[in-house]
Amino acid sequence: MTPNRPTRTIIEMDEIVSVALSGTADDLWAERNWAWHAPRRPELKEELGLLERLFPLEWRRVELRVPGSKHQMRSDLVTPGGQGRLLLLAAELLRVMRASGDPRRIPTPGRLRDWRLYEPTKSELLVGPLLREIGEVKPQPAGAGHGADYLVHTESGVHVAEVKRACTAARQNRIAMDRSTITRSGPIFTPEELEQNTREDALRLYPRVHHAAKQLKQSANSAVRRFGRSVGSVPGILFLDLDGNASLVNVRSKIDGWMALPWARSIDLVLFFDYNCREDAWGLTAEPIYSRTGHALDTLARALPRCDRPHFHVGNLPTGPCKYPLPF
Repeated sequence: MTPNRPTRTIIEMDEIVSVALSGTADDLWAERNWAWHAPRRPELKEELGLLERLFPLEWRRVELRVPGSKHQMRSDLVTPGGQGRLLLLAAELLRVMRASGDPRRIPTPGRLRDWRLYEPTKSELLVGPLLREIGEVKPQPAGAGHGADYLVHTESGVHVAEVKRACTAARQNRIAMDRSTITRSGPIFTPEELEQNTREDALRLYPRVHHAAKQLKQSANSAVRRFGRSVGSVPGILFLDLDGNASLVNVRSKIDGWMALPWARSIDLVLFFDYNCREDAWGLTAEPIYSRTGHALDTLARALPRCDRPHFHVGNLPTGPCKYPLPF
């Protein structure tokens, strides 16, 4: 299901990117270029103003110039989901800035302007609205040796949360692109190739999950020292962003196996999440795929709306049965 918005042709999408590099008065962040978002975004002007400061014209001319640009914001500009993620990113940055006491200072601008760090940093920030539903959210400092991305104070205690993103392997992308240009019927990959892709995705995801467990343990230990709790009472939540690789859903059984290993004890709950559309409303959808003690899962279940699947929803809860799996 698609939102009520003007349908964009490929030519119009190219024109949007051209605006990103142009010096005309009809600039990329002008409200009229984002009008279809306006009815649901009362702070649209402030969000676009922040994006203008974060990604100004001078930067866009250098970093988004084709064909050599590797910055993924270029692809965000030409899809409804990508545009929505950009606005959600801006909204979360505004919340963090206001809470910091320095509403003019943009956090992590260098990470968001770096094409290698843009997507993982965006994933981290997009989890903020979901965590904010369960308690007081405090982003953790970045840098060498830092712990998890978030510390969350809830009614049931302290939680720590980490966000990871694993993109589709370049080999899989090349094959999919080559075959999509050929007139053919049926799935892109054979069953044997899908098995190979799943093994490859698992090998690439494993070190990220292993590292997340270390980060969650470090933040849990820190919370024990600060708040006088036992380590077992600080559940760790791991969010895995499907935006970079929807096929990670096929690695679910592997993740279950990893959770039985000693190094994974700091992870109490694992969820897939994505930013998507449900019944003409864009928002965050998260699906729990592993729960160790039920502590973190119960915390989310008490605070967040759930559909019949059950997914957690923020901004896009369907009125009836949730017709689509996660991801689409």
